[in-house]
Amino acid sequence: MVRAPLRQYAFAACLLVLAALGIGQIRPAATLRIGDVITVRIIAVEGYDGEYRVLTDGAVTGLGFGRLEVEGRTIAQVQQAITDRMRRIMLDPKVEVVLKEQRLEYVYVSGQAVDAGGPVVLTEGLTLRALLAGKVQPTETEKFDVVLFRDGKEVLREDLNAVLGESEGMGASRLSPNDVVTVVPLETYRIWVTGAVNSPGEKQVRPGTDVYQAIAQSEGITLEVLDNTDARIVLRRGPNETEFPVQQRGESPPVALEPGDTLTVRTPQLLQVTVGGYVVNPQVMKVRQSTRLGEAIVKAGGVATGGTLTDVVIIRGSEAFRVDASGLTSGEEISPFPLMDGDAVYVRRNENTVAVLGAVNNAQSFSLEDNREYRLSDIIASAGGVSDRGSQRHIYVAKKSDDGRVIVKEYHLDAFLKDGDVSQNPVIQSGDVVVVGTPQGINISGISNLITSGALLRSLFGF
Repeated sequence: MVRAPLRQYAFAACLLVLAALGIGQIRPAATLRIGDVITVRIIAVEGYDGEYRVLTDGAVTGLGFGRLEVEGRTIAQVQQAITDRMRRIMLDPKVEVVLKEQRLEYVYVSGQAVDAGGPVVLTEGLTLRALLAGKVQPTETEKFDVVLFRDGKEVLREDLNAVLGESEGMGASRLSPNDVVTVVPLETYRIWVTGAVNSPGEKQVRPGTDVYQAIAQSEGITLEVLDNTDARIVLRRGPNETEFPVQQRGESPPVALEPGDTLTVRTPQLLQVTVGGYVVNPQVMKVRQSTRLGEAIVKAGGVATGGTLTDVVIIRGSEAFRVDASGLTSGEEISPFPLMDGDAVYVRRNENTVAVLGAVNNAQSFSLEDNREYRLSDIIASAGGVSDRGSQRHIYVAKKSDDGRVIVKEYHLDAFLKDGDVSQNPVIQSGDVVVVGTPQGINISGISNLITSGALLRSLFGF
């Protein structure tokens, strides 16, 4: 074990003071990095002092302490680690470690508006704003972008005046070693914003500007239009127009503008139409231009009990139209019928009926709902089912043929209910008459006696 002679301590301490004074202008590093040089001194012990450069593996190798990884460590941490190593060969070693030389790191700046480009020493905490503050001046006449490249990729782009003027934002971004900062002329293209905005006119916008950013650049939409749910932003690009709500909704990405686009904020022309007849809330209403027939009926509360969409009447001036809107679903019909100002819409009474007679619990005429298929079993169920005196074996359906004759056919509904024979459960259509017989049955010719029934006459012949 090596012992340090006590008489040498004072002399060694003086040397350390002088050495510290000699490197006083070197900026201390928070942590060591590859390329830094440190000086290691063992106080009062000769032969162990030395200077060491941090190699590419992040380590130094010295006499007495061997190979030691120092990259990322502070000077105090390295000094303690060497002290621990030296205790293996000497008693109570006094170790001093100082930073003699620090490897400098650089960022690079260039561009048309830069006074002095080239490499700049990267100091700790250097920001984009601090880098440019002494090299460029804000300008109102010329527009420039600041572009930051890191590892060969563009990571930031911002207006020069914004970088220099804001206390936060991109100007406060900290730089990293080998960053490249370039000041380039601002790239813009021309669009137009018209209509209900606070600052309409020609606008110069940056690439990637979307519809809502351009509206914001025009100082926003006027207050009287902003709360109007019918207002729209219309993007015109060549011959095509696309509508957007005045307030952005959902998570879908907004549409980026292209050179020559025109944005117009407008309130669509409103039409006055009347919706009456068999609807829940008959009314005179204001609707947007190009509103369809089905949308107006939905706005009136939809079809009321007893009404039908299969034969809707629209009165337009001296003309009248009959439209089948039975495909209506959530405001959309199979054949859209755009309304016009002054139209009167009348939803007619449902005259699609089927008469059920004979041995049933509730013989009467039944209205058929729109867009629903009815079979014989459905109609019998609607009439309360077959009565105690009736028979599922003898059920007759009377239909009016194209030539005006009445054709009667017998069906065995029990064969469908017991065995699933679909042929005995036919589709029933408007105008049919269903007669439920008794177990003894009814002679087909005898059914003609029922034709005098008012319900049968109305059903078959529209009386």
